[in-house]
Amino acid sequence: MKPSPDLVLNHAFAKVAMEMGPALPPGYGQGSATLTGVLLLMVGQEFNRAADIRAKENVAMRALFADAATAVGAEL
Repeated sequence: MKPSPDLVLNHAFAKVAMEMGPALPPGYGQGSATLTGVLLLMVGQEFNRAADIRAKENVAMRALFADAATAVGAEL
């Protein structure tokens, strides 16, 4: 079985933020563990939509460059 990256990151979030963080003494270490867990969760969410975002950005950039090329008189 090969787990998906978002599944691994979500499990890492749960372990760090829900188990390890609360087990630490209150203060910097606990806050740092919680923050690290939340960052893992956010990376997992970004993983699911990253390809779609990049594809949309590429379409927008191609249109921008086509407009710029026209403005300077270049041929595509």
